[in-house]
This record gives sequence, C-alpha cells and structure tokens, in this order.
Amino acid sequence: MIASKFAGRGVWVWTMGLGMALGLLASSSLAAPQEKKEEKKEEKKDEKKDEKKPPLPLKSDRKIEFTTDEGTWLSLDVSPDGKTIVFELLGDLYTLPIEGGQAKLISGGMAFDSQPKFSPDGKWIAFLSDREGSDNIWIIHPDGTGAKQVSKDAGSDFVTPAWAPDGKYIFVSKVPSGIGAYELWMYHVDGGSGIQITKSRPSPTVQRKDRPNDVGVVASADGKYLYYAERHGPFSYNTMLPLWEIKRKDRKTGDEDTIIQQSLSAFRPVLSPDGKSMLYVSRFETESGLRMRNLETGEDKWVRYPITRDDQESRFTRDVFPGYAFLPGAQEIVYNQDGKIRRLNVMTGAESIIPFTAQVSQELGPKLDFPQKVDQGPVKARLIQDTTESPDGKKLAFSAMTHLYTIDLPNGKPMQMTTGNAHAYQPAWSPDGQWVVYVSWTADGGQLWKIPAAGGTPQQLSKSLGVYSNPAWSQDGNRIVLLRGNAYDRDNSTFDGRPRFLAIRRNGSAHAFTGKRAGHLFCGRAGTCRRHRAQPGRPVGARAHFESAVCGRDASSRRRSANNQHRWTFRSHQETDGHWRRLFRMG
Repeated sequence: MIASKFAGRGVWVWTMGLGMALGLLASSSLAAPQEKKEEKKEEKKDEKKDEKKPPLPLKSDRKIEFTTDEGTWLSLDVSPDGKTIVFELLGDLYTLPIEGGQAKLISGGMAFDSQPKFSPDGKWIAFLSDREGSDNIWIIHPDGTGAKQVSKDAGSDFVTPAWAPDGKYIFVSKVPSGIGAYELWMYHVDGGSGIQITKSRPSPTVQRKDRPNDVGVVASADGKYLYYAERHGPFSYNTMLPLWEIKRKDRKTGDEDTIIQQSLSAFRPVLSPDGKSMLYVSRFETESGLRMRNLETGEDKWVRYPITRDDQESRFTRDVFPGYAFLPGAQEIVYNQDGKIRRLNVMTGAESIIPFTAQVSQELGPKLDFPQKVDQGPVKARLIQDTTESPDGKKLAFSAMTHLYTIDLPNGKPMQMTTGNAHAYQPAWSPDGQWVVYVSWTADGGQLWKIPAAGGTPQQLSKSLGVYSNPAWSQDGNRIVLLRGNAYDRDNSTFDGRPRFLAIRRNGSAHAFTGKRAGHLFCGRAGTCRRHRAQPGRPVGARAHFESAVCGRDASSRRRSANNQHRWTFRSHQETDGHWRRLFRMG
C-alpha cells in the first residue's frame, strides 16, 4: 500500500511538473510578442523624444551685414580663468579675448539669444533663447558647439540665468507671459520641470498689483545663500522711488533678509570671487551708478558714477541693468557703457576700454510690405464737420479732411475753398452771404481768416497766434466775435488757458472783452440774468448768434449803457428754449 501511495504520488508529482512546464512554455510563448510590443512602444517614445521640434516658424528671407565696434545694453560675463569675455549683441552671442580684438560669433540666426553666463568650470555658457518659439534656458560650449535646451516652458518669460557653485543647477527668474510677477526658479542642467524657490502670490494683505518681483539672482561661493533684487509696488509711469532692495535667502532654512536698501533703490547684485564684497547698482539724482558693499564690515561706497541708465520705470524684461562681472582677484570688473566694453579697477578707479570688432550678420524675415492701390480720383469724405447754411439757404459750407468746402443745395458739387497745409475749421457766413470766416490750426498755433464765398484768396484777420474757435458775425456784418485761448498751453499741458472772448472788426482790428467779467457768459430768461464762466480746458460749445433782444429790454445788438459799458448779446445755436446769453466788455 505504501508503494502504491508513493507510485500514485509520483504520477501526481510528474503530472503536476508536466503541467507547470507546459504552463511556463505557454506563458513564455505568450509573453514574447507582448514584450516585443512594449519594446516597440518604448522605441517609438524614444524616437519621439529624439525628434527635434520645428524651429521658429518665421523663415529667413533677407540678411543685413555690417561691422561694428560698439553696442548698447550688452550683458556680458567673464570666464573663470579671466581670459575670455562672452557678450550679447543684437540677439546673438560672441566671445572675445580679455585683451580685446575680433569677436567670435558662437550663437546666431533668427533667434534672440541673450544674457550669457559662464559655468563655474568654464565649460558651458548658460543663456536665454527663443529659438524654439518661446523663451527658455539653454547651454552651449564656449566654442559654439553642443547647444542644449535646459528648460522647456512654452508660456513663460525668463531673465538673468546664474549658475549654482557645483555647476549642476541654473537659477533664473521666471514669469508667466504677460503682466505678472517674477519668481526665482532652479533647473538641473539635464532638464526637468524646475524647482520654485520664491513665490509671489496675492494674499489678504498683498494685492495682485503689489506682488514682489525677484530678479538678478546670484549664489554665494559656498552655495548657502542666494542674493537677488526684489521690487515692491505697482507698475506706474510716474512711480516713486525706491522700488528695489537687495535680499539674501538662506537655502537651508528659507529665511529671507533685506541686506541693502537705498533711497533710490538697489539692484543687480554681483558677488566678488572671494565672496567678501558685493557690487550693485543704485541711483543718485537722475543717473545710475555702481556701489560696492563690504559684506564683512558693512562699508558701502561709490565705485563708478554715472553709468548706463537703469530700467527701473519699465518692465525690466532683461533685468534692471545689463550683466557685468568681476575678474579673478576681485580687483577689477568688466562692464558696458557708452557703447564700449570697459575694464574698471574698483579699488583705484582706473579704467580702460577693451576694444572689439564684431561682424554682424542678421537674418530677417520677409518684409511686411503689402502694396496697396491708392485711388487717384475723387475721395469720399466720411466725416463732415461744422456744417452751416448760407443766409439765403442756397449753399452749405463745411469742413472735411482739414479743408473748407461749399456746395450748392440740394445736389451741387463740392467746391474746395482753402488750400495749403493749415487745417481749416468752423466756417461762418457773413449776413450778406458774401464772405465766410473760419479758424485755422498749425503746429505753431491758429488764426482767424475770411475768404470770399465765391472763392479766392483768404485774408488773415487775427494778429497773433492762438487757439481760435466758434466765430460768429454781428448782424450788421462789421464784427466777428469768437473765443481765443493760449496756443502754448494747449500743446504743452492739459490746461488750455482761460479762453477769452474777442471781437474782431471785418477789417482786422480787434478788441478783447477784458476786466474781471471777461470770459463770462450771462444767461437768463424773463428779464433775469446770471453769469456763467467759460471753463479752462473745456470747450464752451456755443456759437454766438446776435439777436435783437436781451432779457426783454434791448432792441439793438449793441448799445452803450449808462455806465459806459458795451453790451453784446448772443444765443447758443444748441438752445431752443428761449434762453439768452449776454457778453460783457468792461470799460
């Protein structure tokens, strides 16, 4: 029985082993094609990764080439061994021996490359480029080979890249495209989505427009601290300084301290190679200058003034000041001013120019030149101004396209009355219909003119430049009343000056309504009158129409009152409710 049991177990064991073997064979035969499919998927993924994205969609259509020995707002850096300068010029990157000479193009084309920065070992240069369609961080060898994209952000703007001391990370300021706040980020040189360092978000105590902006980051030699400039306050063209201060962030604890404040801001910090001093930019009066702070003693002094104008009042899309750098030894710096690359000894103040020559070759897209056919015949006027009917109702005078025209009613052909460069407006017919008076305007000022209604040579009636408006004839046709303002105030301020009423005889002699009531309108009804002042900077909006009655008392358009006052009357053409207005001239 024992033997039979063992025999049965042996059969069972053999049977189970055979089943397992067949199962393994079957599973292996099924797994093989599945593994092949997965391998193919991985290969396709790798192929997609290796596929290069299309470059900028704009194709080069023409080229501009020239040689230059100067450039403005050049961000630059110096290699760790102090032998080579890298700088940006017109969106391209160049290297230059520290002694000067012929600059070598290392990155060109239609992309805009800017703000280069040497790695600590000098083998790479970090820079910003839009060659893939939007700003991102790139690195390239100093000889122009091996360009590699670091960040892959399709919707942000970057500014001021800087290396970590170990050369493995790049710090940068980033902001979503549009009006936002710059924040500090850190990217590994091998790529990735980046690590956010500072955050600028609205809070119950910080409004969106007041969010801080952090730019110009630089790391200490031991990597413990980050130094950067921070801006507070909303954007405004008439903003008040200070706006910027220099802060220090402890990378281990996250603590932030403000280490430099100036009455007219402090920004663009650069650490000396020994880490003992910091250069930064500030303002004095209306000019920018370089100051140096001893981080051990706190001593702070000017080292160069003035320098290139900073960008505090603008959007600082390429930092608040162009990049500059220390030379090894912490005694000298290299920076850009007045179109030249300069070498400055910060201890003695001695300075020299590093000469350079760059062969510029700028590829450009197609010209935005679309020929348009210009009609040579009659032009249809789409804006008719200051229409006024002749006394007999047979003609209409108006202003169109800066000239005066008359037209026979109802379906006549327009006849141009004025020519030349002066703009003509606000025609007014004389009572007999023989003349048209109008005002003109040029860059120097305006005048009052009259011209025969049938056409002819204009005659200038006013004697001085001004802002003339709203002319009107007296009923007897001997005088014109109008407003005159100050031409200088109109062009150079928001204040037009207080407009005054002026009476001009048809022969050109004039007298102004003077005294404390000049520039006032008197309005009333049913025998009562009240005063209305012509407001500075605000059009009166009424043209004088001489009438035969004033407040129900006066039957003439002008009379001498008992106190020897000249009284003029007129009514606004906009009024239909029986209001009357009176002009007074004292004396």
